[in-house]
Amino acid sequence: MPGLVVLRPADANEVAEAWKLAVQLRAKPTALVLSRQALPTLDRTKYAAASGVSKGAYILADAPGGKPEVILMATGSEVSLCINAYEQLKSEGKKARVVSVPSWETLKRRAQITRNRCFRRRSKPAWRWKWHPRSDGRNMWLVWSGCGHAPLRGFRAA
Repeated sequence: MPGLVVLRPADANEVAEAWKLAVQLRAKPTALVLSRQALPTLDRTKYAAASGVSKGAYILADAPGGKPEVILMATGSEVSLCINAYEQLKSEGKKARVVSVPSWETLKRRAQITRNRCFRRRSKPAWRWKWHPRSDGRNMWLVWSGCGHAPLRGFRAA
């Protein structure tokens, strides 16, 4: 559906914020996509407040000093998996960031600087974003970093 804003919250806190956003979007069709899974409600004293839902994406958990080695991003029920991975990486001394992305459409409308705030890995912006339509009519984000960054060890394309 053209112009559809999809909101896919990760927990009960994000559901409340997504509902507030959906009510405000009177001129756009909005789908609030909920999971039937028994998802944990994240401890917002440990992780960021869910008010970032209105931005489309927000930093849920961050590396010390805000300079992560890896960024884990997810939407909906997969966010809790990223939180588990974040906690494991943290216990191993790795610097990670978790970004919850409840609405790609809302994120797409945000300024580049807002997207860089969530997704950059170093002190200078390392990410460039483009919205790229594919030939089959679906859209996808292309995210790539600058040429000077070393590849992740153990990572290979499928």
